[in-house]
Amino acid sequence: MKGSSIFDDLVDVVTDQPMEDIQIEETQPEEVELEQEVETEVVEAEIEVEDENVMSFYEYLKDNSLIDEIEGFTGSPEQLQEHLNRMPETYLNAAISTLHPDSQALFDYVVALGDKADKNELQKFFDSYLNVEEVDLTDESVAYNYLEEKLKTKTEFKNTARLIAYLDSLAEDGTLTELASEIKAEEDSTKDAAKKKEVETLKQAKAAQEEAQVQFFNNIKSELDSYDWKDAKKKEILNNLDPNVATRKNQLIAASPKALIQLADIYARFNEKTGEFDLSDYEIKAASKKVQADKEQKQKDKLTSYLNKSVKTKGTATKEGFFNQFQQI
Repeated sequence: MKGSSIFDDLVDVVTDQPMEDIQIEETQPEEVELEQEVETEVVEAEIEVEDENVMSFYEYLKDNSLIDEIEGFTGSPEQLQEHLNRMPETYLNAAISTLHPDSQALFDYVVALGDKADKNELQKFFDSYLNVEEVDLTDESVAYNYLEEKLKTKTEFKNTARLIAYLDSLAEDGTLTELASEIKAEEDSTKDAAKKKEVETLKQAKAAQEEAQVQFFNNIKSELDSYDWKDAKKKEILNNLDPNVATRKNQLIAASPKALIQLADIYARFNEKTGEFDLSDYEIKAASKKVQADKEQKQKDKLTSYLNKSVKTKGTATKEGFFNQFQQI
């Protein structure tokens, strides 16, 4: 007797029941209520403008295609200034990108080198990376000479006879030009990588220098803010720290013996260990002048008070009474 399966039992149940007794229930599809889409109004967050004048100037530049859109711009003068400072480099990079790759490399090198890009540096860069020897390595004789020149410096081919035998075997196998092309491609790739690395190193050095300059200026401004000086004086100090202003005044000082001596006197008060000037003498003199000025002002006030009293009382001040007014000063 064969074993029955669950499937067989199910078949028996179905077949034993008359077809007319089998009722098939029709299921009505459930009504699915469609949720109405609620339109949500997107309310743009109003940007709090820091400076209306700066924002207006930015809008003018943007509308006239003089500046790219600044994402999230709030009218901050510092944000706009930072963007404007980057514009020359942005436009320069855009212009460079349209040039031949070799020209791009040279321009990148010049920009990264800055004021150090003299004739000797440019010639060195050109000879190292751009002065590529063009050779037709599809010519077997050219490929033979090329490989001979490149492989003779290798340790395994110090023996000239071994090198010639190797090249002859390549010529017989028909792989001479193929190997020459592979070595040439590898050499060009290595040179190109070295070129890019040198340019990138210079760019990073320049960026680090610029960042250091910005940080140094911020330190100066922070130090200046700690002084209890009027804003006009602080502005004057910052103006004198401008490289152009400083250069012009240094030239004028250098042409004046008296000013040069005065400057040297100030230099003599610089303490190299502390990094500060010892201006105590100037401070004492300034304090003495202030004391003297205060004393003179008190005497003047005393005199004015005495004269006013004399006028009110219609009296005549005697010499003795006059000088007695100042005995306690």
